[in-house]
Amino acid sequence: MLSLLVLAVTLGAFEIASRQRWISPLMVPAPSSVWEALTVGFERGIYWDHLLSTLSATAWGFLLATGLGIGLGGLLAALRPLERVLYPFIVAFQSTPKIALAPLVVIWLGFGVTSKILVVALVTFFPILVNTMQGLRLRDRERQELMVAVGATKWQTFRYVRLPGSVPFVFAGLHIGAIFALLGAVVAEFVGSSSGLGVLLNAERASFNVPGVFAVLLILMALGIALNAVMKALERRFTFWCREEDSPSTSI
Repeated sequence: MLSLLVLAVTLGAFEIASRQRWISPLMVPAPSSVWEALTVGFERGIYWDHLLSTLSATAWGFLLATGLGIGLGGLLAALRPLERVLYPFIVAFQSTPKIALAPLVVIWLGFGVTSKILVVALVTFFPILVNTMQGLRLRDRERQELMVAVGATKWQTFRYVRLPGSVPFVFAGLHIGAIFALLGAVVAEFVGSSSGLGVLLNAERASFNVPGVFAVLLILMALGIALNAVMKALERRFTFWCREEDSPSTSI
């Protein structure tokens, strides 16, 4: 309720400031104008195709990055010599701005959805990889000693101690990756695409339709909140057994 109150007061202040011309509508339009642009856009079907295009690229790129990040993270955590060889290259690649790689991806793969999926995967891959490796490296001494005491094999120790212990860390990476995936899709659409919310945002900006720009931004905010909520629901489903102190922070 307090959050809703803060939101209502903020929107009311901007509405009054815009109507009284204390703030130029070209800088910050009235919230009522933004809401009108949003409702009219949905009624006319302007947003739906672009929304589905962005969601599709976000989902497929996120799934690709999740598979590669968890798989490679598990491999590097198990083979430390291989990690020492490959990890510097991974860090160097991650240090490269993805906005600089996006034009190359578009040149290689064209303006279709494939290039957007690849850009999303490139942006999302690293946090999932790092959190997976971190989770698999950790050792719970008490549980490890218990497994040794009952004569467990290395595979059993991995299956019943290390793997479950890494799940909260994997979800920490997935929380970050889900938001990065949406950002990656918009970046790819900025650079070169025929559809998507990033394309629509560029079109509204080019026509100086400021309420339309804010309307698209509101849609992106709503998508980000929805993705975060989905990841939290999945985390509760798969880590219900985990103690709160065992879980890394995943707030965004």
